[in-house]
Amino acid sequence: MQQQALKFSQCMRAHGVPKFPDPQFQSGGGTLKIGKDVNPDSRQFQAAQKACQKLLPGAVQGAPPGEKP
Repeated sequence: MQQQALKFSQCMRAHGVPKFPDPQFQSGGGTLKIGKDVNPDSRQFQAAQKACQKLLPGAVQGAPPGEKP
């Protein structure tokens, strides 16, 4: 799962969201905190998420990773 999460972050950056963070992993699992400098409502973010969604098959469709609908 960690490798998939890292690949997802790399994909988001490659698709035009340069400040998309890498997930932080701890013994209890991982978290992904999207900072204020990343706008999940932007067209670029939405397009990148759509292109990269396949890398996180368990992610909720339409919600940024780490967020619940």
